[in-house]
Parts: sequence; C-alpha cells; structure tokens
Amino acid sequence: MTTTNGIKLACALTVGLTTLVSLPAGARTQGVTDDQITIGTIQDLSGPLAALSKKSLDGMTMRVDEINAEGGINGREIRLVVDDHGYQPRRALLAAQRMIQRDRIFTMMGVMGSATAMATIPELTKNNVPSLFPFSAARQTYTPINDLQWASVATYDGQMEAGIQYMMEENSFERPCAIYQDDEFGTEVLKGAEAGLEKLGKEMVETTSFQRGSTDFSSGVAKLMAADCDLVVIGAALREPVGIMNEARTRGWSPAFFGSAASYTTELPKLGGEAVEGYYAMSGVEIPYAASSESEELREWAVAYEEKFGAEPDGFSVLGYTMVELFNRAAAAAGEDLTVDSLVAQLKQLEAPDLFGADYYFDEDTRNGAATASLFQVKDGIWIRQSGALETP
Repeated sequence: MTTTNGIKLACALTVGLTTLVSLPAGARTQGVTDDQITIGTIQDLSGPLAALSKKSLDGMTMRVDEINAEGGINGREIRLVVDDHGYQPRRALLAAQRMIQRDRIFTMMGVMGSATAMATIPELTKNNVPSLFPFSAARQTYTPINDLQWASVATYDGQMEAGIQYMMEENSFERPCAIYQDDEFGTEVLKGAEAGLEKLGKEMVETTSFQRGSTDFSSGVAKLMAADCDLVVIGAALREPVGIMNEARTRGWSPAFFGSAASYTTELPKLGGEAVEGYYAMSGVEIPYAASSESEELREWAVAYEEKFGAEPDGFSVLGYTMVELFNRAAAAAGEDLTVDSLVAQLKQLEAPDLFGADYYFDEDTRNGAATASLFQVKDGIWIRQSGALETP
C-alpha cells in the first residue's frame, strides 16, 4: 500500500466532498461561506502543556491539509484559526470571545486542557457555537447532555477506574496512593482511581495534592514515601509526572507510577529519561511508531507525519487528526446547507471506525463517542501496550 493510499483510508467513508450548490447568503450560519468553513482551536502554546499542543495541532493541521487538498467538505475548504491560552482558564475564555466575535468561527474544536476547555463552554453555548472534541477526558466537557458539547476521549475517571482495577488484579500491589493536581482534571483522575479501588474493596492509603504549574514535589513525594506506597496514581499531565518521578528516584524510591491519557505522549520519556522507565498510563489510542507498529497503515501514516513535520507523532497527534476526521464525516453528511442544526443531526448518528484503534459511536443520548481505553507502559523509551481494550464506565 502506498503512503497516499494509507492516508486516504482515513476518509474512506466521507461522501459528497466536491459538489457545491450556491445558497443565498441569508441561509448561511456563522463561519460558513460558499468556499470556507472556519474552525477555532485554543492551545497551550506558551505554558506547561506546550509540547502536547504542538503534537495535537500538527495532527489537526495534517488532516485539514489533506481534506483541503482533496477539495474540501462539499467544496468548502477548512480554515483553522489558532490561539494560545497558556493553560490559563481566563485566557482561554478571552480567546474564545475573540474567535466568536472577530474570527466568526463555526465550531470550536480541540481546546487543550480540562479547566481551559470548560472555561470556554458557557461563552460558546451562549453564542450557539458547538464545542467539539476537546483535548480533555473530563466528563464536565460534555455533561449535562446537550447538542453543543461533544467529546471523543474516554473520561479520565472512567479510564482510571478501569485501569486501576486491571493493575491491582494483574499485580500484587497492596498500598495504592495518589498525588494529584488540585483542579477539575486532577480531581477526576483521583475519583476514578478511588472508584476502581472501591469495587475491589480497597481504598487509597494516602493522597496529596499540588497546585497547577508546581515544580517542587518534595513534600508530596516525602508524604507518600512515608506511607510506604507501592502504587502511585498521578493526576497530572506531562511536566508534573516527570518532576514527581525524578523526585522519587532522587530519594531512591521506586514504586509503580500510573497516570491518565494526559501523560500518554512521546514527550514524557524524552523529558524524563531513565526516571520514567516503567511508568504506566491509560489511552484510548495507540501511538503509531514508524519503525515498530504492527499495522502497515499505521506505519505509513507515521512516516507521512514525520515527513511533514520532521518529528514523530504521538497520541495527541492521533487525537488531533481523528477529531478533524470526525468533523469531516459529520459535516460532509450534513450536505451543502451546513448549519449547526444539520451538523448536530449528523453527529447524533455518527459511527466512525478508526485507523488508530478506537472506534467512535454517537447517538441521541451519547455525546462521548469513546468508551474504551488500554494500559500502556514506558519500556526502553517507547510505549508498549499492556492490555487489550478495557471498557470504561
């Protein structure tokens, strides 16, 4: 199979991409013209999640460029508008307001981070702008169920509930503990792990928290070390898990560390090196390594990505690529008269088999199309699958 064919596989179910019937201007909604659809995304380009946003934005850009090269969605090219929130909720809100008022976006897509994504939702809802597929597994990004909030990542609490049960049952851990970021994201990771332990008749031996953006984890690690924890759940994304594990290794302490999909990225072993060897994390998608992925399609996709961006893809690249493809399928099926209502109608019946291992299913009552996640572990600097697909609550 050629690289071109491998890429085309991702849009095999897309229909009607080249026919355009001109509609009167009054029939159009914000962000949709005769030849363009404007989509906004707010990333962390200057804060602690900048490495993740670089990957996610590259994944989104790759699929947008492919769609536009193939003629767009029903003849309309996608215009992707990008802004920076620096991982600060207030800046995310201001960016959303600019995109609505200045850029006239049709949808918001792939906002990076849980607290930052949630900060944008009231403003988007007030202006009838859909919030699609944030880079967050927080349940609050799509509940209570409504027509303007859609997700594509199994929830953090669901991932951790399923994952910690698997970890405890497959290993001999006796003293589970947690260290977590004291915001919505970190708390949801903690609650999921606690729910999984409760189903096993167990509970956390010790917990400790830290503020978002912290760099000193000495007191938290000392507290968990004193509790003799043998499994430590980390409710944080990238820099913080690396810092926590570095602190532990410096003290000569080596429990098993276990985190959510937020830390399932190629950047983590690059930043952490030897300190993060053995780290476990959950993810609904598998990182496609160009040299070692078992699937030919995944290897070809990874090669195409590396040729385009000069760097290897990771899970956030995959999620960025996939969310644009989910929008592509729904918007194409909505036809030439693309409105919020016609897009939502197609999202409610969207079923999308996925190249990267996580199929998506939405319906009248389902706003998060992802329902499984798997356990992965860092071994020799790369992520290795440790389980099959685990059903997430």
